[in-house]
Amino acid sequence: MQRPILAIGILMSIALMLELSNRGIRLGDPDRYNTYSCQGALSGLKHYYPGNWRGHCKKNNLHIEIDYSTLPILKQGKDEDFIRQYVYRELANQMAFLADNAPEENLRKTDIISLRVYYPPLTLNAVTEGQYSLQIKTLKDPKLIADHLKATVQVQEVWKQ
Repeated sequence: MQRPILAIGILMSIALMLELSNRGIRLGDPDRYNTYSCQGALSGLKHYYPGNWRGHCKKNNLHIEIDYSTLPILKQGKDEDFIRQYVYRELANQMAFLADNAPEENLRKTDIISLRVYYPPLTLNAVTEGQYSLQIKTLKDPKLIADHLKATVQVQEVWKQ
C-alpha cells in the first residue's frame, strides 16, 4: 500500500461518524428520513396558495403566515370593529381555502395547524387541529362556519399600538 495514511483517515472518519450516531448526534437534518403528513399537505398547498402566504412544517405541525400589509383597505377603515370583522372574515376564508386545496388525508393526519394573519394594526394567531379544519369544507352556511370556528379554533388577537 503506497498511502496508508489515506486508508487510516477514512477508517477513522467512519469510526467517528458511527460513534456520533450511536450517541444520537446526526450530521445534517435529523428529520430528513421521517415522513409526516404535514409535508404532504404543504406540498399539495404550494401549488395553490397565493404570494402572500408562507408555510412550513415543524414535525407534524403546519404553520402558515398570511401577510395583508399591502392591502389598500387600510386607508378605508380605521375603526377597530371594522378591522376586527375584516380580519376574522379573512381568517375564515383562508381556513376554508386551506381545507379545499390541501389533500384531505394529509390534512386529517396533521396534528396542529396554526395560521397567523398579519394585518398591520391587528395580528390574529389561530390554532386548530387538522381533523377539525377539514370539516369546514362541508359547511356552506356562514353562520354554521362561524359556529364551527368558534368551537374548534383558538384565536389570539394582538393589537399593535
